[in-house]
Amino acid sequence: MILAYPFIAFFISIALKTNFITTIFLFLAIPSIYVTIKGKNDVKKSLVFALLVGISAVLLIDPIAETAMIWGISTIFPKLFGIIPLEQFVWGILFCYFIVQAYEVKFDKNDHKVLHERFKYFFLVAFLAFLAEVYYLIMRPNWEYIYILGGSILFLLPITSLLIVHLNFRKKFFKSSFYTAYLFLFFELAALINGNWFFPGKYIASILIMNHAFPLEEFIFFVLLGNAGVLTFYEFFDDDRK
Repeated sequence: MILAYPFIAFFISIALKTNFITTIFLFLAIPSIYVTIKGKNDVKKSLVFALLVGISAVLLIDPIAETAMIWGISTIFPKLFGIIPLEQFVWGILFCYFIVQAYEVKFDKNDHKVLHERFKYFFLVAFLAFLAEVYYLIMRPNWEYIYILGGSILFLLPITSLLIVHLNFRKKFFKSSFYTAYLFLFFELAALINGNWFFPGKYIASILIMNHAFPLEEFIFFVLLGNAGVLTFYEFFDDDRK
């Protein structure tokens, strides 16, 4: 049933032509409910992390993504500050929660504090990112291929650094990324087919599946590395690195 679920969610989404919030429910909320039931003792820690990181990420990334035309969201709600679709906050929280909670249930059985003392460094990083965001929104530099640039800084570099220093994470990250990549690929296709999101910017290359194209950067940073990216931040700022 777990292996079949991405197929099921995909076909339900396409058949019903779901809006973005319903697509999020199918691909993130229902799997989140499942991993919550499987690991009730880990819920509080996973949820606190997801709220802090998910909301911060949307506030820091989405204004740049929207104004730089990295992606666009078809929203049914008013936009926060006239820029951020409200569905993005639901997406960001559930995206982080599902990844971390599934990881805790499957691979990380130790007892942890709800919020690690190292988490204060996350707020420092978030503040620096906020300064970079303000600079971009004010100056509007004409940076080409900003998706690959931002994704490399936020995901590829931290992931690579952690896996070089802590070799023990390689197997856990790979195993946990296998299912999420499978789930997120169907999520990507459903969102594209239903017009939940679109990509009007400039990218290094595109991938065509089922007559729908999306950026190679999206495949790399969302489908393949989305799981490892979240877990890198989790292990660095909020877990025991074991």
